[in-house]
Amino acid sequence: MRGESSPELQEQGTGLPGRVLFIGLILVVFLAIAGPYGHYQIKTTLFYTSYLPLGLIFPFLVVVTVVNAALKKLGRRWALSPREMLLIYIMVMVGGQPVTYGMTSYLLSIISVPYYLATPENAWADLFHQYIPKWICPQDRQAITWFYQGLPAGESIPWRAWFVPLAWWLPLIAAVMVASFAIVAIMRRQWVENERLVFPLNEVPVQMVEGSDDDRLLPGFMRDRVFWAGFSVPFFITCWNTVSYFYPAWGTIRFDRWMSFPNFPEVRLLISPLVIGLTYFVNLDVSFSIWFFWALGMVQQAIFNKIGFTVGGPDTYSSINAAMAWQGFGAFAVMVLLGLWVARPHLRQVFRKAFRGDPTVDDSRELLSYRTAVWALVLSVAYIAVWMLRSGMSPLVLVLFLFATLILYLGVTRCVIEGGLVFVRGPLIPQTFAMRTLGVQAISKVTMTSLAFSYAWLCDMICEFMPFAANATHLGSTRRLGRRAVVQAIVVAVTVSILVSVFYTIYLGYQHGAFNWAEWAFSAGAETPFTNLVTKLKNPFPPDTKRIMMMGVGTVVGMLIIAARYRFPGVPFHPLGFAVASVTQITWCMLSIFLAWLIKTAIIRLGGLRLFLQARPFFLGLIIGHFTGAGMVAFIDYFFFLGQGHWVYF
Repeated sequence: MRGESSPELQEQGTGLPGRVLFIGLILVVFLAIAGPYGHYQIKTTLFYTSYLPLGLIFPFLVVVTVVNAALKKLGRRWALSPREMLLIYIMVMVGGQPVTYGMTSYLLSIISVPYYLATPENAWADLFHQYIPKWICPQDRQAITWFYQGLPAGESIPWRAWFVPLAWWLPLIAAVMVASFAIVAIMRRQWVENERLVFPLNEVPVQMVEGSDDDRLLPGFMRDRVFWAGFSVPFFITCWNTVSYFYPAWGTIRFDRWMSFPNFPEVRLLISPLVIGLTYFVNLDVSFSIWFFWALGMVQQAIFNKIGFTVGGPDTYSSINAAMAWQGFGAFAVMVLLGLWVARPHLRQVFRKAFRGDPTVDDSRELLSYRTAVWALVLSVAYIAVWMLRSGMSPLVLVLFLFATLILYLGVTRCVIEGGLVFVRGPLIPQTFAMRTLGVQAISKVTMTSLAFSYAWLCDMICEFMPFAANATHLGSTRRLGRRAVVQAIVVAVTVSILVSVFYTIYLGYQHGAFNWAEWAFSAGAETPFTNLVTKLKNPFPPDTKRIMMMGVGTVVGMLIIAARYRFPGVPFHPLGFAVASVTQITWCMLSIFLAWLIKTAIIRLGGLRLFLQARPFFLGLIIGHFTGAGMVAFIDYFFFLGQGHWVYF
């Protein structure tokens, strides 16, 4: 009834608590500084390079176990509530995303190298410099040289050189994030209530805060012996390996091997406690489909190799096998587009509420009203389109580029919120789709240059904003955190993170010389868009019919899988598994995904739901143990291995 007031609706008007804002901002600023410093200077594990990163779980673990315990010692009323801790989690989750590979690294490197790396030998100045808008990158050559080589003694940082390009780029980044958040706000009810997607990654923070609101110092999950059994496995391995950092003869424990067979691609056999722990919370049909379609894809590639079929070499930031990449993109497209088709009744309600104010449609539980979300999406996409046109991109290429961007953003988000895949990327990138579909022969040089600069905000989809926003929205609605509080947490955290990480990275570059970091984003990763541009300008090609054909194959097979699921409900095949089967980082985790599926299947068949629930703390322990060990190594690297750090990634 409209006149009734439930606790859930009362919380909708509750803003972000002051101490949540205080603790959250401390952590966000810490990540915005420690992330670049840890990666570029210490060279330890990247803080944000997945959809459940070290920079999220380790700080949150400190909040749940150390900060909250200290507050409880002061008095029960001082303790953080589960709601407050989850709001802090949301701030850290979205606030860490822009750091390094999420946005900052590629943005600053790609807009600064076109002049710095130009030489008579590579002929960049002759081939595309005349097509670079002056506002799109810093024009002060000396300022850029100092950024890459270090600031001379007695000189001050030339901040002014960066102001104009950043004044153009940062609103574009903001528009992309607003569009992503608007889409998530529009789709929340469809994903959470209609399709009932499981959002497996959110199981981690939810279980971490359960039982934390009682009088005992430690949260509930740390009082379970089953949790500690799981925790001890990855943590012991990390501790053992840490000794070898000081004494190399000690040896390491690592279950990671490469195997090769005639005609088959090389196979990585990696056992990752983290991936096993996460996959346990994924639906069985999804985890089964991932390894099944990977195995099928291996056979398909072996047949291709045997008969000599190829569509050409791989593209940058795409799956290693180009044929499988385009087949995977076709599967992504059908998964996303048919998902939107299924959501038609919901989307009609959204648009009725947005444009007609239909009182029968209730959007009081959404983070944004449907009217706000729809208009935010329309205006942000319009801004992105105008910006890209202003940079030199032609309308036709822009349409293809934005289409592929939508497919990949929604597809990757779906893989994260339904498949629990933390290392997922798209099988290819929008720039590749546009160039291969139209053919470089039909694309002007100014448009090609614009496409090269678009890598600054969209290339390696290692850590995009939309999946984080989707998980935040799910937590906000299912845990009744309050719409105002969640929106405030997201806006404040992202804004502060972008500003601090961008300007701190610039500062760090001038202090140490960005080129001295010998790091992908500021070396080969920055150069790659422009070397590819030069290669394609010198060797233009027509539309790539073979790759488009493989996309068609992926589309048809994806449609058949979806049709089979609707026609025969017991079919265990899921289109998500087919879509990601060729993604390189997923193939690395395949053995771990298979083992998790096998273990979960056995547990459910032997003990049903009861045993499944009893075993959950063990797999949570695998996850927390991994991140605790990785965080410990980061601190050890800071004190003992500055510049020679160690990665604890899988």
